[in-house]
Amino acid sequence: MGTLDLDLFGQRLVGGRAVEVGGIKGIERGRFVLKAFYSYPYTLATPQRVEEGTVRLLKKVYVKGEVASVHPTGPVNLRLPSPVVRKGSRYHRERRRLLRRAEERLEVVEGGFEDFYGLYAKTAEFHGRKPIPLKGLRRVYGLVGVDKVFVGDGVRVVGAIMSLRLEDRYLLWQMGWDRRYNFLPTFLLHLAIQTGFSLGYDSVDLGISPTPKSLKLKTEMGGDPDRYVYVLRWNRLRPL
Repeated sequence: MGTLDLDLFGQRLVGGRAVEVGGIKGIERGRFVLKAFYSYPYTLATPQRVEEGTVRLLKKVYVKGEVASVHPTGPVNLRLPSPVVRKGSRYHRERRRLLRRAEERLEVVEGGFEDFYGLYAKTAEFHGRKPIPLKGLRRVYGLVGVDKVFVGDGVRVVGAIMSLRLEDRYLLWQMGWDRRYNFLPTFLLHLAIQTGFSLGYDSVDLGISPTPKSLKLKTEMGGDPDRYVYVLRWNRLRPL
């Protein structure tokens, strides 16, 4: 089982360079006085401990940046729930009911990048989020350690989820679905969780949950609601 090369993932996703500053790995974008830093791996919470002295150094070297960590990092801007499911966890009865409906109507199918991006972008926009640019996501789509599961209704692909094989955990990263099927988020999470456990992982990270609705879904899928990701952002050109 090959795991994701996080340096390559970060560089391809944003077109940046892998760097290490004060012992913290990350991705650097821009040049000279307009350089920006994003904690390694880009868009994912780093397991690295980022000390306040390192934060001061990063702010001195980079005009803007973002550090997302599973450990508190000084005066953070955001604290976001990021539930983890461990083997032996049980689904809430409502999730089990929705899974039965999904299994009666849908099936796992083959799909491609266009199927995935179309569903993902529409779902992100519906929830008020800016999608990852198509070019960046296409560059990481085929990397070793990037898993995709597609679901169809017999006519078309109606749901897809992308997960990442990391060294310490299996991470459910991005997904999209046809909103006519209200049970699809439950079904997609279930399929990805089962994939992670089948690959030998003891825990599956359900990802950041910025809304109460998202957190409710993931805790009812067996996620631990007391795990957080801490995000620190700065921009000297446009104070946050």
